[in-house]
Amino acid sequence: MKFHAKLTLTAVLMLLVMNSSDISAQTSIEDLIAHPEYTGGVHLNYPEPSGKPTKAPKGYKPFFINHIARHGSRYLVWEPNYTQPLEALRKADSLGVLTPLGKDVLGRCEAVWEEAHDRIGELTPLGVLQHRGVAERMYRNYPSVFSKGAHVVARSTTVPRCMLSMMACCDRLKELEPTLDMTKTASGRDALHIASTGRKYTEYKRTHKSSEKVAAFFKEHRNSERFVASLISDKAYADTAVDGQALMTNLFATAFIQQDCPKPVELMDIFTDQERIDMWQCGNLGFYINNGPSPESEGMNRFSQMALLRDFIHTADDAIENGGVAASLRFSHDSYILPFTNTLMLSDCSGEASEPEDLYKVWCDFKVCPMCANVQMVFYRNKAGNVIVKFLHNENEVGIPVETDMYPFYNWSDVKAFYQKEYDYDNDQSL
Repeated sequence: MKFHAKLTLTAVLMLLVMNSSDISAQTSIEDLIAHPEYTGGVHLNYPEPSGKPTKAPKGYKPFFINHIARHGSRYLVWEPNYTQPLEALRKADSLGVLTPLGKDVLGRCEAVWEEAHDRIGELTPLGVLQHRGVAERMYRNYPSVFSKGAHVVARSTTVPRCMLSMMACCDRLKELEPTLDMTKTASGRDALHIASTGRKYTEYKRTHKSSEKVAAFFKEHRNSERFVASLISDKAYADTAVDGQALMTNLFATAFIQQDCPKPVELMDIFTDQERIDMWQCGNLGFYINNGPSPESEGMNRFSQMALLRDFIHTADDAIENGGVAASLRFSHDSYILPFTNTLMLSDCSGEASEPEDLYKVWCDFKVCPMCANVQMVFYRNKAGNVIVKFLHNENEVGIPVETDMYPFYNWSDVKAFYQKEYDYDNDQSL
């Protein structure tokens, strides 16, 4: 399967209903150079929303919010990201083959490990603040949802960083409205809805292989020779005793995670602009192929989050028909939040590229799923009982491929019918 450019019916509909500001996935090489933190990809510190909520059509008032968020900023989840460079540089130092920069980097890595050891995968203080901020903006922007005595249901995976993110969000809401009735859970049963992949997607991934073009791109953009030489002076030793690709990859991970940590140590400066961009592009392409709107997936990636989509539809219908719940909050991981934007076909996450080299122009993982990434559906109702909904991605209003004459608002009946038809929701039990 080859990458290709195309203007689909979905894309046409999006262009009809979107404001020009919605095409926010675009970026440039200049952006990536000016902001090295962007090349951290899905580890980007959460960028606060830039706009203000659009005023609802006359007579409509918000009454329910459907929400899912990634945990906030954390330490790296894989200990070798920290320890492999330390061990390699310590050994090289003991043999006297570190360059002056290598010695300097070793000292910086020692400082990083002093801060990070025994905290692998844990939520950082910044992660707590991110979720408190999202909670406060939800409360300020939609006060009628969080009225006195309103019932808020929050669910998390059983991973501590997600549970603590849930607590940070709920605690802030409770501080703002002490009478809120909170139900908080974290269980394997919750994970069936908020942290799982559909059968159709799983079966597809079992047999799918990336194209030769993708493999060639990865090979071309993973060159560690200059980087290793800047740290280790003995080339023969470096070639025979050092895994240069692992050293570069793990040091890059250690570098970009610093933006999420309480005692950051500068490490981005040890890479050239091109090395940072190349390594990020490989990671960005990987997420795009596995979870995004890549033409390589032939649309199958969209089926990953069917359980979550069904949960959103079910909880919305229940709130509309029965009331009782003002907000349904979920706390999960990038592995589910990122593909959910594809399942929903959000306008700012739907770019397609003709070549892997051009992907950064239309789809960026750091814009789709930074730390604390979130998707919200805000529901409004008028006195006649008609329900409309708008979509927020990282708290910014976005479009979906459904016709509307009141963007960013859509009739809920149209939205529900679109997703049910698109995924054969009622008949296909394998999703």
